[in-house]
Amino acid sequence: MFRRGRAYSSGVVVLRALPNGLDGTRLGLVVGKRVGGAVERNRVKRRIRQIVNSRALLRGWDVVVVARSGIESAEYQDVEREL
Repeated sequence: MFRRGRAYSSGVVVLRALPNGLDGTRLGLVVGKRVGGAVERNRVKRRIRQIVNSRALLRGWDVVVVARSGIESAEYQDVEREL
């Protein structure tokens, strides 16, 4: 995924995508310790899942969202716009 996938980056997130040839889309989340403690990391993951689930994704893709430091203090609308 990280070698062959296409990367799209913005201020607080990096999105990587690669076609998988399956009927569904798979989502992966990477939220490192630089984002904060366990509570902050889990909050960021819930926020990203909510944004992704509210959008209709194309079928047949593997998508990895990498959260950068600073996302924990970003507004919901800012994260949504960047994704």
